[in-house]
Amino acid sequence: NKRLVESSQLRRAIEEVYANYLPKHAHPFLYLSLRLPPNTLDVNVHPTKREVQFLHQEEVIGAVQQALRNRLLGSNESRTFLSQALLPGKEDTASSANMSAARKN
Repeated sequence: NKRLVESSQLRRAIEEVYANYLPKHAHPFLYLSLRLPPNTLDVNVHPTKREVQFLHQEEVIGAVQQALRNRLLGSNESRTFLSQALLPGKEDTASSANMSAARKN
């Protein structure tokens, strides 16, 4: 019924996938919309019906993990780092300034 719900098992599975991409102690923010037949959900896990469990939990979690892995797999390939060559003479100027400062002390 398009309600916002939680699944602790699914959350842990998602954090496991993102662990390879995020710094330690960081958590992913993810909004995931799943369309499943109502008879495959157990909404009576929590009194407020906010927590759900899936009838075929391993299959659902495995499919979500695989989809995330596929999506994130190429994310590191798109990073581009530009480098700039040090111009001749610039390094010598910095070195001589450091040596001059050292002589004064």
